Amino acid sequence: KQHPENQDYYLKLADTYIFYGKLKEAIKVYDNLEKQKGTNRFISITKHRMYLDLNDIKSAIKEIENIISEFPNDKEVYVLLSDCYILNNDFDKAFEVLKKIVEIDPNDISVHLSLSDFYHKKGDNKKYFEELNIAFSSDKLDVQSKIQKIIPLLEKEENSDSSGHTQLMNLIKILVSVHPENAMSHYIYADLLRSNNELDLALIHYKLVVKYDENQQEAWRELLFLELLNTNYKEVANQSSKALDLFPTNPLF
Repeated sequence: KQHPENQDYYLKLADTYIFYGKLKEAIKVYDNLEKQKGTNRFISITKHRMYLDLNDIKSAIKEIENIISEFPNDKEVYVLLSDCYILNNDFDKAFEVLKKIVEIDPNDISVHLSLSDFYHKKGDNKKYFEELNIAFSSDKLDVQSKIQKIIPLLEKEENSDSSGHTQLMNLIKILVSVHPENAMSHYIYADLLRSNNELDLALIHYKLVVKYDENQQEAWRELLFLELLNTNYKEVANQSSKALDLFPTNPLF
C-alpha cells in the first residue's frame, strides 16, 4: 500500500501466496498489478494456470481470450486457449483455434493430428486423410503413434469404399517411405498388398519384414507361401533353411 507503483513488491507478494497455496489471493495481487501496469502476457498466463488449478475453466479461458488480440501470432497462447476449450467441451471453438495454430506453425505435427480427429468426427474424410498425410510425412511423429492411427482404419477396411481404400493405401505408403527400416510398417503394407492380390509386391515387403525383424514367424510363412506360388523352389529352399534355423520346432519350415 505504501508503494503501489513498486512492481517487484506485487510479484513477490504473489509468489508468497502461491508458495502457501493461496491462489485466489495471488490472483487478486496480479489483478491489482495489471490495473496499474496494464495487461501482461506472463501474468495472464500465470493467472490462467492458477484458474485451472482451481478448476475454474471459464475464468482460465477468459484470461487467455483477454490477451489473444495483443498476441495474434503467439502460438503458445493459442495452444493454451485450444486446450481450455477442449476441457470445457467447446469443441467447435477449439477446432477454429487449431486451424489458427496451423496458420502460425504449419509444421506442428501434433496439431495436424488433432485436426485429423476433428475432421473424422465431422465425417469429412477428405480433410481427415489430408491432415493424417501431413502428420505421417514427418519423421517427428514416431512410427508407433502412426501405427496406432492406422490399426482402426485396417479394422474398417472391409467395409470401406474404393476411395477409403486408396487413401489408406497412400497413408501406408507414406509410413513405409518415412520409416523404411521398421518391420511393422512393411508388415502392414505387405498384408494389405496381399489382400489386394498384389502378390509380387507383397513378397518384396514380407522379405523386408524378416530383414528388419527375423523373429516374425508369420511373415516367414507368408514369404515361403508366395515363393511357392511363383514356383521359385530354389528360393523356397534357401528361405526355408533360414526360417528353420530360427524356429527349429516349427513344422511349417
